[in-house]
Amino acid sequence: MPVLIVLFLLAGMVAAFLLHLGLGWQWTVLGGLIAGLSSSRWGALVGGFAVTLEWAALVLFNFAVAPAESARFVDIGSRLLGGMAPAMLVAATVALGGIVGLMGGAIGSRVRAIYEQRQTKQNYGRIGDHARD
Repeated sequence: MPVLIVLFLLAGMVAAFLLHLGLGWQWTVLGGLIAGLSSSRWGALVGGFAVTLEWAALVLFNFAVAPAESARFVDIGSRLLGGMAPAMLVAATVALGGIVGLMGGAIGSRVRAIYEQRQTKQNYGRIGDHARD
């Protein structure tokens, strides 16, 4: 089971990355949804973790490719927010990604629970059906 969760986590991260770059940050919720399909119980956390890691990787990538520009951007943003520490702005940005992923993961987790419930009904019938036989 943990291998399945890791595979869904990676799939969610890749999907969130491609959607983030291709369509915008709002679409990363679908990456969380994909990761959330891994478990009906822990899917929300898996989705949140997948998108958090993806957003953190993109922030690190930005600082690796364009360190001066990224630092200037964060500095300006932190000043606009009332002198917030630049590191806190970066952390808040990554946390926002985690919240988006958590919401998508919760949806994916619920979809998985509904699927499992329907599979159970198909395999075993409804409770009490055996009493009629």
